[in-house]
Amino acid sequence: MSVTKHKLACVIDNMCLGTTTMGARGQVVVPVEARKAMRLKQGDKLMVFVKFGKALGFIRTEEMSGFIDSLTKHVNKIKKHK
Repeated sequence: MSVTKHKLACVIDNMCLGTTTMGARGQVVVPVEARKAMRLKQGDKLMVFVKFGKALGFIRTEEMSGFIDSLTKHVNKIKKHK
């Protein structure tokens, strides 16, 4: 995929907020677009998730309980409709 098509795809799906490269010690820089979207600041603690062995996701540790509550409510709604 060309760089132009990649950037266009990122804008259209609003999920891709930039690209980054892993360094020799396994470190990556979170793109500024993603930091702004998540309102991240220096020192924030993040939990890292892997999905299907192919995708990484981040969430602030202090927001995890709210995330779990939201998922639980969604799952309970689905169960009620079965």
